[in-house]
Parts: sequence; structure tokens; C-alpha cells
Amino acid sequence: MAEHTTTLADTYADAVLAILAPEFPALDESSLGALGRLVRDDIAAQATMPDRRFEVIVTYTREWRLVPEMVGDDRWRVQIACRRDAPTPDDSARERRINEALRAINVHAESRRSRG
Repeated sequence: MAEHTTTLADTYADAVLAILAPEFPALDESSLGALGRLVRDDIAAQATMPDRRFEVIVTYTREWRLVPEMVGDDRWRVQIACRRDAPTPDDSARERRINEALRAINVHAESRRSRG
């Protein structure tokens, strides 16, 4: 296979999926694959060209979604949002815990080389 450059957007998308997959098994590329790859591509696109209308449904029930980070200058980042009609305290705690982990992602300022 040809060698390719992994962009910062790809690195960020991989890090986001690493956080989300344990919480949302449908996103685990090793199990279902297709959904995880589509979401990864959407996250990378958001990181490359931020869109304030960005939204990706991450559960089949449509209750959990990725949306743009709305805090600070990092509009390219994503955060999780619970869209249940009546979120529980557990939902709020889960949302807070995941978003803290997403905010902690540190993408280095240089691309890395990998084999694809």
C-alpha cells in the first residue's frame, strides 16, 4: 500500500473516536466498521473546515450527537450532546465526562507519517 500523510484532522478524528467508541459501541471501527469510518471522516472534515451546523448522530436512538464545540476559539473541535427529551442525571454526568476528555485532546502542530 502507498504511504500517505496523516493530517492533524485525521489525528484529531482518531483521538475523538478512541474516546467515543467505549461509550458508543456502534462507533468502534473494529466491530461494525462502516459507521465508525463515516463518523471519523465527518469529524476530520469538521476539524478541517468548521461548520457551526455540524451534527452527527452517534446512536441509533438519535439521542446522542456530536456538535461543534461552542467554547473558546476551537470551533473545529467537537463535543457530545444528549438530545433526550428528559435527560437523566446520569446522562448529564456522561456528557460532562466525555466532553472533558474531548477537550483534553492535544493535537500536535505537525503531521505524522503513517502507512495506509
